[in-house]
Amino acid sequence: MIRVAPVYFVPDLSSHLLSLGIFLRRSGFTTKGDNQHIAVLQNGQDFITFYPRNAYSTVYTVNTYLGAKPPIRAAEEIFFPDYETYHRRLAHPSKEVLQKVGKYVKGFPSGIQIPHQHICPGCEQGKKANKSFPPSKIRATKPFQIIHSDLKSFPTESYHKYKYAIVFLDDYSSKAWTANLRTKDAALPATKKFIAMVETQYKTNIIEWMSDAGGEYKSKAFLELLKDKGIRISQSIPYVHQQNGRAERLIRTLTEKAETLRFQACLPQSWWEFAFDYATHVYNRTPMRRLEWRTPQEWLSKVRPSIDHLRVLGYGAYVFIPAEIRENKLAPKAELITFLGNHSGGKGYIFMRRPNNIIFSTAHATFDESMFPRCPKTIPYMNTRLCEVTPPVAPCTGSTCQCPIPPQDDEESPPHQPALVRQGSSVVTEKQIDQALQDVGVTPSQ
Repeated sequence: MIRVAPVYFVPDLSSHLLSLGIFLRRSGFTTKGDNQHIAVLQNGQDFITFYPRNAYSTVYTVNTYLGAKPPIRAAEEIFFPDYETYHRRLAHPSKEVLQKVGKYVKGFPSGIQIPHQHICPGCEQGKKANKSFPPSKIRATKPFQIIHSDLKSFPTESYHKYKYAIVFLDDYSSKAWTANLRTKDAALPATKKFIAMVETQYKTNIIEWMSDAGGEYKSKAFLELLKDKGIRISQSIPYVHQQNGRAERLIRTLTEKAETLRFQACLPQSWWEFAFDYATHVYNRTPMRRLEWRTPQEWLSKVRPSIDHLRVLGYGAYVFIPAEIRENKLAPKAELITFLGNHSGGKGYIFMRRPNNIIFSTAHATFDESMFPRCPKTIPYMNTRLCEVTPPVAPCTGSTCQCPIPPQDDEESPPHQPALVRQGSSVVTEKQIDQALQDVGVTPSQ
């Protein structure tokens, strides 16, 4: 029996075809012949012989024996080891492994040629990995030249029934804007408002719009909006989120900031909208290395922002309650409620008031930056002497000292000092108490 490899399957082929080139490429194989036969020799001995199909045929065939023992002596199996076979036997290793395996294991044939180009279907299906995406070197040279946008969904409805948040990032200044949405189709009106804000407040136009290929950015109405404004549309390939990496990275940064603030303050999941908005507000006032350690707010508006209005999200604050909304005239004039951010329409703060979780806005508040009202156990920060444990008092000395003197090991107890009892603003001794009891007819106990 002779085994040859590789063998390829051709559908509807009625005959098996052998290639002489395959044999001659093997080490130690040669050929000789004439018009009567063609013999393949291995190390000078006959290996296989081909004969013409008939006297006038140029197609040579091999005589086979089916169901009978061949009359000539042959090895039980003749096998041509190749790269593909051992690549599969060794569970699809790399080319480097097959180059080194012959030195450290037994039974591995020598002389296997490692191909330069090799595509293995099993490796492609089982080991295929996505390639890395190098960071883009393209940067905007003026404000609003490129806008990156993306939509983030949240697993829990927020306080105002929001489910999504859309982000807008200016590539030039890295300043971010966010808008909370109840549905995905609300991305269109949110984008219209953002474009109008750019045109009105900054007196400029958006040149290019970069987003992913989500349905909210592929709708006909959304594309027509950008085309009518003359904005060039750039979109990432479906499911290749790395091509919209700057918007994706912004969402990650804002989410991490928001969740860190929310967890520290023990705020419920439905309050994510307050944490996300406040994280955006803080992000725009945080220095960045790319901006030469200036803030996005300053890079865009050329005015250095102030952060003296920032407070920790979730801190407690005593807020003045107007007389019109107090329970009665004896109710407290201020309440301790939870800080949730800055008022978007004016100079003030927004708070969440218990017990009905009602939004309350005010311009003035006294912040207690040592506690989070929503946390079950609020531990004051040990940053003042008011929170320190009182140190022990040293014993006094002298003839006027009233402190009890502990007895020594080899001495008797000292005479009893009269104990002092403080009553109001005077000091009364035990002797005076006994005399007072005798005056009213009561015998003092010993």
